[in-house]
Amino acid sequence: MKKLLIPFLIIILLSPLIHSNNLNWKIGDYWKYEITWYEETAENLTAKGVIAEYKVVGIENITFYGKKYHAYRVKETMRSRNFTSFYFYRVSDLAYIGGYPYWKVGPLIYDLPMEKFKFQDVGKKWNQSITEVNGGPNGEIFRNNTLVIHYECIGKKSIKTGAGNFECYVIKQQYESELDSYTIDYFSPEVKNIVLAESYENGKKIGNDMELISTSYHKEMIAYKYYIYVFAITVLLLIFITIIKASKPKNK
Repeated sequence: MKKLLIPFLIIILLSPLIHSNNLNWKIGDYWKYEITWYEETAENLTAKGVIAEYKVVGIENITFYGKKYHAYRVKETMRSRNFTSFYFYRVSDLAYIGGYPYWKVGPLIYDLPMEKFKFQDVGKKWNQSITEVNGGPNGEIFRNNTLVIHYECIGKKSIKTGAGNFECYVIKQQYESELDSYTIDYFSPEVKNIVLAESYENGKKIGNDMELISTSYHKEMIAYKYYIYVFAITVLLLIFITIIKASKPKNK
């Protein structure tokens, strides 16, 4: 009995670590960002911004140009602007499939989907060759572009945002056709999304930022689940100790 209980207890204790990279979303999850960019004129440099919310509004099977996907449907809305977009992310790994951006007349699809968060492992590098499909409103294809993307998980870092402090994996993304520029995404497994994104050119930050300011993954709820886990483990340990004591032979 003791031999069976010990590995079982180890599995229970490690279960939060085993599932720490679980990236499943659910309908109703949302992330709200403050997006800032800079416009330069002869006189000055002006900061401009907008609040954008991304909300999971569905899980569905979709087909783009003969390819089928099981995907999350995410709605993007921009405060103070009458813009609405819909995007799709593969359920299995959150790879970005594409969608219907407000500035295009048809879908913008990536074949293969962008696997930006494929590896949450510092030092890991991976590449993708992707076809960018620019579609029309009636299913026609206007243009195909081939993109080669280099990804690298370059470290871990604690990031402070308007939504709180988060431990993040730092993901660098660079297009082979634009080797003088790249983006840095700070991905938090805690909120299952980016909490900060920055753009760089020639090694210098160019000021295009996206910062998380609120999310459905509230800190209070995360802490609450942690305390429940600690309580459950304490109860299991007490049961385990009781069984061990009861199994010992009594001295006559």
